[in-house]
Amino acid sequence: MKKYLGQFYSKNLKKDIEKFKETIKKNSDKIFLEPFVGEGDLLFMYLSIMEDLGFSSKKLFEEDKIRCYDISSTNIKNLKEKLSELGFTNLDKSIIVNDSLKCNKLSGKEAFIITNPPYLYKVAAKKLNYDMSYFNEHIDLYEVAIDLYKEFNGIWIVPSNIFFSSHIHILTKIIKNIDNIYLFKESKFSDTNISITIFELNKEIDNKELKINNKIYKIKDDRLYFSEIKKTTKTIKYKFGFYKKDFSTKGKEFTLDTKEKIKSNLNIDNSIIIKMFDSTNSEDIGFYDVSDLIKEDIMFNKVSSRMFFQVFFDDDIDKDIIKNDFNKNFIELRKKYDSSFLTNFLSTSSKDAFNRKRLSISQAKHLINQIIIKNYPEKTK
Repeated sequence: MKKYLGQFYSKNLKKDIEKFKETIKKNSDKIFLEPFVGEGDLLFMYLSIMEDLGFSSKKLFEEDKIRCYDISSTNIKNLKEKLSELGFTNLDKSIIVNDSLKCNKLSGKEAFIITNPPYLYKVAAKKLNYDMSYFNEHIDLYEVAIDLYKEFNGIWIVPSNIFFSSHIHILTKIIKNIDNIYLFKESKFSDTNISITIFELNKEIDNKELKINNKIYKIKDDRLYFSEIKKTTKTIKYKFGFYKKDFSTKGKEFTLDTKEKIKSNLNIDNSIIIKMFDSTNSEDIGFYDVSDLIKEDIMFNKVSSRMFFQVFFDDDIDKDIIKNDFNKNFIELRKKYDSSFLTNFLSTSSKDAFNRKRLSISQAKHLINQIIIKNYPEKTK
């Protein structure tokens, strides 16, 4: 049940957290805070590192330097019992039940946080009848957590979407204070395929750029500036639309009735389909002709308004030039950046063979714009 509430425990991250040993040492005088402690994985990693640095983990509890919270009273009870068996004391003050997405009990105090907050997308939360009052202006619970605890230096474990999704806005509040970024292509959790990033939040720095997986990204308007997918100020005319089986038009410009029959008031012959998500076992985001999708049986297994988009061009634009340039450039970009500029396909399923990625509509438009500017400069204004 925990994964449906966005809870993924941090059992396999010890070596990754140890990379931040110097950061932990630098903040060793502060209260250690884990607001989403779960089964205590990150707490025990922290205590182990502090022992390596010459500190007594038991003294940290005795001197009131540990604060761990969780919404689950069962988790808190089990963690207290485990710590008590190991000889730790002062647990009633250190290990406490708290709804940490609504209450920051250490606000205004000197604390150092290491946490892996819940990940739950707003759309998925609605389907689960989740309490929507948590979200406010945010679209994922981990954004809520960062916003509530961003006053503290610390180490955060969150989905890699934070850096590249146009829908995740919390990045604008912390981007200049982010350091030591590790972004993982494969999932670190056994019960989800979501890829994650681990980074340090350091209030003492003021970044002008970020280094992610040995690539440098400039910061512009409090967001990452991705030069290969840049917004153009030129006006370029083409139409975007949903591509769906048995889709009722209801004011839309076209519909697909069957695999063979397409009704539209646009030029279907000069249109191409963008597949926006990877399949479960292959990196196949890209541009396709309708006939290619049908022949390869990529379509129609599941109807989705977000999986496929159709792009219609004027008659004097060769769709094959657009398609071939787009696919060539896109494959090169994925290889160069290890797909890091793409957001996670938002699924908590652990059945997928690899971490599926999603191309946003804005990214697709920017890439198309650049191709048209290069090949058809007369089409721009």
